Amino acid sequence: DDDASSSSSSFLYQKSMTIRVQSLSSDCKGSADALRQVTIDPRSHAVVMPGDLVLEGGGVLGLLADAHRCGGGAVAATVLLSDVGEVDEKGVLIKESAKQKKGGLGRDEEEMEYIALSSKTHRIILKQSKIDVDEADEYVGTTPKLFIPKLRLTQWPGGGPSSRNDESLTLRTDLSDLHVYALAPWILQLLRARTTITSVQKELLPLLISRQWREGGIASAFGSRCLKKPSNRQILDSILSSLSSSTTSCYDESFSDPAMTTTAEEDDGRLASSSPRADCAAVPFRINARIVPRGSRLALRACTIPSYLYACREVVHHLLQRPAPAQLVDSSSDADAFKSCFAPFPKGAKLMTKFNTVVLGGETTTSVVGDKVTLKSSTVGPNVTIGSKSKLNNVVVMEGAVVGEHCTLQNSVIGSGAVIGEGVSFNDVQVGFGVTVAGGVKLKGESVARG
Repeated sequence: DDDASSSSSSFLYQKSMTIRVQSLSSDCKGSADALRQVTIDPRSHAVVMPGDLVLEGGGVLGLLADAHRCGGGAVAATVLLSDVGEVDEKGVLIKESAKQKKGGLGRDEEEMEYIALSSKTHRIILKQSKIDVDEADEYVGTTPKLFIPKLRLTQWPGGGPSSRNDESLTLRTDLSDLHVYALAPWILQLLRARTTITSVQKELLPLLISRQWREGGIASAFGSRCLKKPSNRQILDSILSSLSSSTTSCYDESFSDPAMTTTAEEDDGRLASSSPRADCAAVPFRINARIVPRGSRLALRACTIPSYLYACREVVHHLLQRPAPAQLVDSSSDADAFKSCFAPFPKGAKLMTKFNTVVLGGETTTSVVGDKVTLKSSTVGPNVTIGSKSKLNNVVVMEGAVVGEHCTLQNSVIGSGAVIGEGVSFNDVQVGFGVTVAGGVKLKGESVARG
């Protein structure tokens, strides 16, 4: 809708989001459980994000919030996806392994998904792990097949390919789920009714994507087993009364749904028999996506050592080079959202632009770097000592660590207060807080922890 898209930029300045810090109990089992424990205004939408999220641009979350608001009341959730595709000089998509060889960040197979979206509204039609599709046929010797239930292509509440000639389906593997979700108020009430759901990403989202196609609408997201409890029926009635003028319960005692579980079952063919009462006006819902456009901008989860090192390296690079927002993304309409939000290097930091390296320090804390030390694509924290003739390439050395002389460290993370002896050789190694490593040790692909 042109009017909605043209007005989205104004929402960014007229609306606001509030951040509150709350403590969770020790028995919290996951992200969905955390949402049950926090205190949120029942009328308020919520944005869920992981603690290891790295976003370059002060307006990226605003893009998600704007897309969620512009989608209207029928949008139950909006998923933030990052376009991680890269193409060669011929315009052919580069494989993940080739990205790593070029010094980029390649995804493991477990991180890749098949994501099907409607071309205009970016409604999520399918979201399935690539490895799950491949493993389904691994032991029978057949070519892996991806199945999209037929009803998702022919029966779209509110319009679909059968009723909109300008709408089509796009199946992509170059999108990465950042685990950032904008959720409608009724989703939080749904979680309080469906207490067995623990993960937003692994359980809630697949459930909603599957159930959005049912004629029962929001009632289908609850399911018959959940609605057998009177308290849960009251929750549903409260949701429906706030979303429509009708306060009639959509729960039907004859509604049978034996396939219902805590996660989504691919049983779209049961849609006709899983309807609410005929005299109830079902309230439909949909799950949309907002895509962070392709480019050199940072939009990732630093949840693995390679992704953490990549994020550190790229933050340093962008702070040293200071690219304009238009240079970070391939979308001119979204460029304003990518104005730098990274704080400048503190006073006293030693910047090595040619080698994309920074050695942090300050008025009271300084780092000591010995003679003939080689530092490339590395970040060195304050109060660090690096011995003479050591070589560091793509390494993060945290505050107070000591690296001995003649060490060779590559693709590694050295924790705060760690002590690395002389002549040590590391490749793809993580050293924990306060760990001491004896001199002459050679390690590859290992983690070293205390005790």
